[in-house]
Amino acid sequence: MLVLARGRAHGSATSRLLMVWIAFSGLFQALPQAVIGAFVPANDVGMAMDWFGLGQTAKYVVALLAIGAMVWAGRVLARHFHSFLPGVRSGRAIFYVATLPALAAILLILPFRVPGEIVQVAIVPVIMNGAGALFVQLGAIGQRSSQSAPPGFLKSDLWPLGWLLAVLALFQIVLRPGVPF
Repeated sequence: MLVLARGRAHGSATSRLLMVWIAFSGLFQALPQAVIGAFVPANDVGMAMDWFGLGQTAKYVVALLAIGAMVWAGRVLARHFHSFLPGVRSGRAIFYVATLPALAAILLILPFRVPGEIVQVAIVPVIMNGAGALFVQLGAIGQRSSQSAPPGFLKSDLWPLGWLLAVLALFQIVLRPGVPF
């Protein structure tokens, strides 16, 4: 995220878009957990907060800091996502390059989470991706776009699909049965 925030993301348009999506995934998988953990003690983060001895006020402060971080991340990521669709109104551009793909990605995430309880398999990705899409969409408000798209942006690359299938195979064949320690 720091690389993106400082404007130092280099490389092909595909690799820069991948970096933006990695930042999106990392931030919006982690930050909502802090908010949830402040209110749900049975959550992993809630249990960690209890283990660290945080009182309820401290948990609320952590939740507020996490929400502030999500606002900031949404604003920064919206600028980067919008650069991939210049000349299009910012709200619409973000919908096409961030919100819609984030929501569609839930269908790609589900096979990595099965088998399991419905809460763990489906609801968590919906909350995380939904929160991320919301904050990035809100982050687009008032932003302007550059006038030119990154070079080679519309060039189709199939290598990400190959990696996706390889990682899914690793999860389902090796990790799902369990790794003995």
